Amino acid sequence: MFSLKVDGIAQAAIASIEAGRKPKIQFYNTMQSLLEEYLNIQREDFAQDIRLEFEQRKEALAEPELERLTKQRYQEWLNASP
Repeated sequence: MFSLKVDGIAQAAIASIEAGRKPKIQFYNTMQSLLEEYLNIQREDFAQDIRLEFEQRKEALAEPELERLTKQRYQEWLNASP
């Protein structure tokens, strides 16, 4: 993600310098976005698995029930992960 923002940061710094200011650029990486993306993908995979299970059994699945089952499976996975 950081590499996507470099051009915008550089342009803002250049504009700041041209305006007579002294910009300060800091970078802080917690890997939060990477972890959030991984967890979101994992949750989406659980939802897809649940949809497929219901389709194979030819059962209807309402959105609130899908959310409940996905949340339950996700929490079980989080609790089992080391």
